[in-house]
Amino acid sequence: MQSLIPTTIKQLQNAPANANGEQGFTLAGKDLQQVTIVGIIINADEQNTNLQYTVDDGTGTIVAKMWCAVQRWALGPVAPLMPPCAV
Repeated sequence: MQSLIPTTIKQLQNAPANANGEQGFTLAGKDLQQVTIVGIIINADEQNTNLQYTVDDGTGTIVAKMWCAVQRWALGPVAPLMPPCAV
C-alpha cells in the first residue's frame, strides 16, 4: 500500500538508505522509492540527454534530472523551465 508522507529536502538528505538494500530511502519507518518535491528552481542546466534542475524548498537544495528519451538536438529548440520557477 502506498501512502503520502509529507517531507522536505533536508529530511530526504538526512534519511538513511533502505534497510533491504534496494534503491531508495527510509523515512518515518516507511520505504520511499519515489518522491514529489515542491520548491523553486534556482538553476537549470541543459545537457544532451537530460535537463538538470537545482530545486530549493526552503530547507535545502537538491539536483533533479529530467531524462530525455532522444538526444536533445534531435528535438529542435526546447524551452526548459528556467529559474525562478515553481515545480
